[in-house]
Amino acid sequence: MKLYENFKNFLREIDIDFSKFKIQNNLEPNLWKDEKIDYQIKEKLIKIARDFFDKLNVSAEIDDIIITGSSAGYNWHTLSDIDLHILVDFTKVNGKEEITKGFFDAKRSLWNKTHDILVAGHEVEIYVQDTNEEHVASGMYSLMKDEWIKFPKREEFEIKEQEIQQKAEGIAKDIEYMQKIYRDKEYRDAYAFAIKLSEKVKNLRRTGLESEGIYSIENLAFKALRNHGYLERLSTYRNLSYDKMMSIGSSKKLINLKVERGE
Repeated sequence: MKLYENFKNFLREIDIDFSKFKIQNNLEPNLWKDEKIDYQIKEKLIKIARDFFDKLNVSAEIDDIIITGSSAGYNWHTLSDIDLHILVDFTKVNGKEEITKGFFDAKRSLWNKTHDILVAGHEVEIYVQDTNEEHVASGMYSLMKDEWIKFPKREEFEIKEQEIQQKAEGIAKDIEYMQKIYRDKEYRDAYAFAIKLSEKVKNLRRTGLESEGIYSIENLAFKALRNHGYLERLSTYRNLSYDKMMSIGSSKKLINLKVERGE
């Protein structure tokens, strides 16, 4: 059975259990003390970010290191990641924003894939963000300045489960179809479709955050797709399609790739 046929149950699974998205009375007490980040945690997160960035050997400097996402708000839960954003002026790296973004995305994906660091019981997820890019979030805290950039508001919300399911399921089906195109060896079409889907997913989350914030249908559908491995599969097959499309007369044996949670 294909995974998207099980999406009617995905909202009730532990990694997307909506009872965990309830509004808390306080900020996560293991991270925050009197609305300030715990000093030892702050220093540890800064070191993690700098260790990652120093290994990239780029000429630009770090403008700031911030925490955002649910760990910096009242919607935190036991499964919340610590979204650690490293702010860098992309124009100071090589002046080509798209190439720079692709480079940082690849490096942070590799880091996130090969590391499983927990701080105060929460997994650390690293992102490299262009300093000049507008970032939409309910709460943002600067670790380097040790102060709030945007203090979160405690707001009640209503979750529309059916609409979220429909939105996520539609994109999941598209990703399944893109994989079928790849398996049919139509690599150019698979790659073009994967690029289109990647842009669709990107716009999905951006639209939701800008219109209704973190509890928008679009953003929660994005989270469901990510937690079920669909975004990983999309990225993997996009890269595979490109490699096959650009290869000529390879004598190497084909590797039978099995994507986790995929086929």
